[in-house]
Amino acid sequence: MSENFPVEYVSWLALNEVCGDAESLGFGIEMCETWKSFAVFLSDLGSRPSEHHTLVRINAALGYTPGNCVWFEASCEPLAA
Repeated sequence: MSENFPVEYVSWLALNEVCGDAESLGFGIEMCETWKSFAVFLSDLGSRPSEHHTLVRINAALGYTPGNCVWFEASCEPLAA
């Protein structure tokens, strides 16, 4: 499946690395258990709409969960925290 969605897979790998690396600035941010599966992550978020979109948390105080993450277009206004 990852070969059909390389950009999304790289985002998923980076998310896993950030949440699990004690040296990372993102360490301690929770990722929901179901997103440890790339298939579930992709099913919940869908494919990235364009090259201008990036994965963001809607509420920075919360973790990476289906209800708190979206593909966000970088040229748009920032989301309110």
